[in-house]
Amino acid sequence: MATQRDRIRNRKLRAYGMIAVAVLLLAAIIILIATAAGGNKKPGPGTSATPENTLTAAPNPTPTNQVPEDTQSPEATPSENVTQPATDRPTQPATTRPSNTTAPTTGLTVGGKATVKANELRLREEPSTSGREIMMLKRNYEVTVEALSQGSDRTWTKVTYDGKTGYVKTQYLKASSSAQPAGLTVGGKAVIANVQTDVNFRKEASASSQLLGKPKKGDEVTVEALLQGSDKKWTKITWNGQTGYVMTKYLKAK
Repeated sequence: MATQRDRIRNRKLRAYGMIAVAVLLLAAIIILIATAAGGNKKPGPGTSATPENTLTAAPNPTPTNQVPEDTQSPEATPSENVTQPATDRPTQPATTRPSNTTAPTTGLTVGGKATVKANELRLREEPSTSGREIMMLKRNYEVTVEALSQGSDRTWTKVTYDGKTGYVKTQYLKASSSAQPAGLTVGGKAVIANVQTDVNFRKEASASSQLLGKPKKGDEVTVEALLQGSDKKWTKITWNGQTGYVMTKYLKAK
């Protein structure tokens, strides 16, 4: 009998245990359901939910007047007007001249001397602004005039300086004080003057040179070149079929 009662009691205990486990499981399920329901509730009035993946946009910065590095001003901008630039362009239309032995607007003569009156003046190989530049002549350089009214526009002068011959714009030259002796021009006529009877006519432009003859006062000669000799006091002439030199002071333009 005792054994049977023990078995009955054990069955009851197991039944109670199972009931307790079922209650605990049910309670756990209720708690889980309540927790899940609470997580899905909408926020109440006066509250705001900000999702973690939603960022507040930063305000646009106020634009400034910054200068990009690649637009900075150059360190130096050369100005063509700071000093008188080298130039070989005319400021007035060129005029056609009938002869290349004289330039009426400048007083230049072939064989005579001229002075550069620009700060800088280009000496070119050809009488054109497209001609290759030989060198740059400076103000007050003295050149020898070789030919006048050169180039298609006849506004160039052929000159020699320091052994170099080329072309410059005539308007930037002025006759040197000794560039027009007695008003003579190359190719023009002159007469013997300022002497009592005659003048020495020599082979070279020197007082020690061979004497070729003695043209008389009033004799006509042809001027071949001016300002000859080391002292520039001689003129090369043709007289009586011969070519030689006389002192310029004994000639007068005809």
